[in-house]
Amino acid sequence: QPNVRNPKTNAQEIVRTRFGAASSVAMNMASALALGFGVITKGTKVPPRSYFIKENWNHIHASSPGSATIDYDELTIAKGSLVAFQFGTPSFATPLTVSVAMTDNSTAEGASANDLAYIEVYDPESGEGILSTGKERTESEIAVNVPDYWNGHRVHVYGFGVGDAAVNPDKVATSRYLGSGTIE
Repeated sequence: QPNVRNPKTNAQEIVRTRFGAASSVAMNMASALALGFGVITKGTKVPPRSYFIKENWNHIHASSPGSATIDYDELTIAKGSLVAFQFGTPSFATPLTVSVAMTDNSTAEGASANDLAYIEVYDPESGEGILSTGKERTESEIAVNVPDYWNGHRVHVYGFGVGDAAVNPDKVATSRYLGSGTIE
């Protein structure tokens, strides 16, 4: 196209601001999104990060170009039909650590003791996210260590799970926003 038009209207700039904010979060939660939306996007031309943007578009706002707000407590980072995990409220009591208590619900119909729970800790100030290692449903706690430069930052915590490959292949538990807190 030799005559490309880019009028840069206010409405277009607002959409670009929202898209930029959504893309930034998606990029920094890429590992969690690959697990959380990988099953839904498998066999399609839609990558997990793009699916995240589509799924959460209504939770990213801008009233003027260059300044977006995100409803972090409304974001979905995983979606599926696996039995939900029983996560508690995040604890920030241990320095540079976010921990979440878990209640064993492996006897629930459709659940397996070997399903893996994950938490994602996202720091808007640094624009970084950290995904925990997977913990089986029977574990009592899941934790993530965060970098020292996050000290004093307010972070958001999400929980979700992935099915046991033998019993619940290609199943994911829809994410839940677990809460926020300040890193000590």
